[in-house]
Formats: sequence, C-alpha cells, structure tokens
Amino acid sequence: MFSKELYFILEEKSLKEVFDLSVAFSKWLNDNKIKEISINLNNIYEFFIAFFGTCNTKAKCFINANEGYVLNDADFAKINLVHTQDEFLLDENFEFFVKTSGSSSKSKNIKKTFSQMINEAKALDKFLNLKEKTFFSSVPHLHLFGLTFRVFLPLISGGKIYSTTLNYPEIMQKINFKNGIFITSPTILKAIYRHNNLPNLAQIPLMISAGSKLNDDLRKNLISKYNIKIMEIYGSSETGVIARKFEDEFEIFDEVEICTKEDNRFFINSMWCKDFLSNDVGKVDGKKLILSGRLDRIVKLNDVRFNLDDAENLLKTHEFINDAKCGILDNDNRVSTIITLSDIGKKAFLKGGKKLIVDELKALSKNDFKTNLRHFKIIEEIPYNENGKFKKDDFLNIFKTFKTPFIKKITDKKIDKNSSLFEFEIYTSEESFFYEGHFNTFPITPGFIEIGFIYDALESLEFNIDMIKTIENIKFTALLRPFEKVILTIKKDKNIFNCQIKGDKIYASARVKFEDKKD
Repeated sequence: MFSKELYFILEEKSLKEVFDLSVAFSKWLNDNKIKEISINLNNIYEFFIAFFGTCNTKAKCFINANEGYVLNDADFAKINLVHTQDEFLLDENFEFFVKTSGSSSKSKNIKKTFSQMINEAKALDKFLNLKEKTFFSSVPHLHLFGLTFRVFLPLISGGKIYSTTLNYPEIMQKINFKNGIFITSPTILKAIYRHNNLPNLAQIPLMISAGSKLNDDLRKNLISKYNIKIMEIYGSSETGVIARKFEDEFEIFDEVEICTKEDNRFFINSMWCKDFLSNDVGKVDGKKLILSGRLDRIVKLNDVRFNLDDAENLLKTHEFINDAKCGILDNDNRVSTIITLSDIGKKAFLKGGKKLIVDELKALSKNDFKTNLRHFKIIEEIPYNENGKFKKDDFLNIFKTFKTPFIKKITDKKIDKNSSLFEFEIYTSEESFFYEGHFNTFPITPGFIEIGFIYDALESLEFNIDMIKTIENIKFTALLRPFEKVILTIKKDKNIFNCQIKGDKIYASARVKFEDKKD
C-alpha cells in the first residue's frame, strides 16, 4: 500500500525504520495504559512514529488537541523506544480526530479514517504523477492540509521528506529545491515575493498552495519572477481536496462529484467525503467550479443583501488599504471592519487621522453597501496563521483589545555602585488606542501616555512606582506622532532618574524622584 522508497533526508531513515519505531511506540502506549492521546509533535519524523504507532493500538487519537495524554516535543524526547519483534499492522478503518481551522466558526474536532486519507492521497498522486520528488513544506502537518500533503501523499508517492518546516524566507536561501514539491500557503508566498534573494526557488517544479485564497496578482508576480508552476487547492478540513487551479479557474478532481443544492450550496461526494453540504456557494459548470463565497458571509442588513467578501474586496481597491477583514460582532447589526494601511494610507493617516481614512472608505462603499460598514479598526497587521487562515475568534478579540506601544529594553548597564543606564525602544503604532477619540483627525501621542512609558519602563525594571515621591521638570518639546521609533533613556543616580524620549529630536523629558530608602 505504501511506497517503500519513502526516506527522511535529515534523519537518514527509511519508512521501514519509521514503522519499526512506531511498533515500539505502540508498546510504550500499551505499557503505560494510554487509551486516549493528543499528538502535538512539531517534528514530522517524530510525528510519523507517534501517529502510526497509535494507529497500531486501540487508543483514541487526536491531532493538535488537548484530549487525554498530550504528547508534545519535550515529552517525546524522554520516551525510550525499545525495539520489538512485533509486526506493524495497519487498520484502514482506524479513526482519528483533527481540528478545523476556525476561520468561519470556532475550531472543532472532526473525524477522519485512514482509508479516507489514503484514497485522497492516491487520487492526488494519480493526478500529479509524482516520481522520486522531495517534499518541502512551509505549513505544519498538524492541520489537514499539511497532513494530506506532508504525510499521506509522500506515503503513496514515495520520494523524500525534508523535515524542517520552511516557514520564513531566510531559512530557504540555501535549500536545493531541485526536483522538489513545495507545500505552502498564501501567507508564506507573500513573504517570499517580498524577499529579493531567493533565486533557488526557480528550481522548484511545483508549488502547492492552500489554506486560504491565493491572490491572482501575487500568483502572476511569482510566476513571472521565478518561472514556477503554482497549483492552488480548493477544499476544507471536512471535505478534503475538491478542486485545483493553475491559472484562471478551479477544475474539479476526477474522483470528486459536486453539485449545488438550496442557496447554491455545494453538495460534495468522494471516496474521502460522503454527502457533505458545504457552506460554500457558487456554480458547477462541467468540471469547472466557480466560487461565490460562503453562505455565512452573505448577510442582509437594513434591507441590503450583500457578501462580506465583496465588501473586503472593494475596500482593498482603495489606495489607502493594504488588507481588510469584515465581520459582524456579537449583538450588533452593523458590519465591523479591520483594516491595515498601505504606505499611501499611512501618509494620509498622519495628515488627517482615522477620520480621514474612514470617511474615504464610507464614501467608497456607500453605493454598494449603504451605511452598513459602520465600525472600523486600524491595526498593524492581520494575524493570519501558517495556513493563511484568519480565525473568527481573532477577529472578535481584536475589537476587544486596546493596544498600547510595546516597550522593549535594549540597554541595562551598571555604571557604578549608585548609577545605571537603561534604554528602551518604543514604536508608536497606528493601532495604538489613543489615536482615536480626541486625536482622530490629527494623531499625536498624549503627554500622559509618554509619562506612562516612563512608569511602565520603571515597573519593568522592578522599581516600586508606589515609592515615587515626585515627577518634576516635565517637558514636552515635540509632538510624538504615529510610526515613530524612539528611545526612552533612563539614567539612574541613587534615587533620582533622569528620563528622556528621543528620536531624531527630543520629544519629552522628566526627572523622577523616589522616596529615600529607610535603613
């Protein structure tokens, strides 16, 4: 069933050696009477051992969860695997549970079987016609996309596995990608495109991207820059793979049957997915699949029916906007929107604050969405995960969070018995809460916030701020505005702390006196 040619490059291990260790892991599970296990191993080689060792027992198996005995990297390193003469036996009906991404609702465990995963991998291998390829990846194997393409596809096709997860451009610079398959996501592809020193990517015969929609312009730019082939996968944790796209349109895999039901929802059948009614909507035209979005992203507010994805796409056409995400908060009847600013948008923000940005976006969206786009929040960066997914919980949490600038200590130097020098780096992000309200037309950092930087720094140095006697000689000599990286210098001399906030100019200064220590 599995290719005997599979080989782990960095570990220098064959599949047979992995299965021998899996049998030893099975014995360890049985000896320790573990009936339920969550396998949370980041190393794919160790994951193979634990995962297939678990399937060789009757233990209930979860991936990337907190059920039963939770096996992490540190725990696995402590296990002494003793070889046995027992044979590795695979039950194709073995069931395990893997988490959904949580992009449209709360993450949940869904059940999969080995036979489903094997059938899916066989279909992919048949389509791709892989021979002696090396599998590289930027995505983890603990989610279904990575599990399918990093674990089960290599098991069927054979070839080699490069275990290190290549999830940032710098780690890729010295990799020989010749004759390789690179399994990745739009998030990593965007980072790759921005990097200017990866000529070795031109060696890759095929990139496979999934997890979220791949921007068409990004695809074209990558193909132009590296002359590579990119296959985008459409599917979900529940359905597995459904269709692929190399250029303009998704084409359905031969082994997948799909039609539309009520509300144009997709109804999907395959050897790895039975009778699944998706929340994705669109059209089926022969082998072509046309996506319109998700049913739960289509809303009706104030007699206007529209797609939240369409609202995001419209907002992203404005020169001020780099990225946007729309959603509806609990107990609200207006759309809330998270936006990140382009370089042009940042200049506009400095000029006219959040109000200028929001007024522009409301004017842009009024014809299509009336007044339904009401609440906007500007943040530095949208927190996509490794698979390019943005979780609904993250969206909700962003609106509950009031962000202040991060203060990072960069110098801690003792001069003599009574004197010390401390320096802190501070960045005034556009996401800072105080650039709203009174400062939403001309954003400046309020003086009390700058004094707060001093308090926070002193507290981080474990000085008791309740013992401050006075703060004197407070001076605000320049306006501290968004996007500034400044240094807070604190010079301690006995119980007196001279403080200064400085960048290309001095923004503020003060002297803090603590109570004299009593003997």
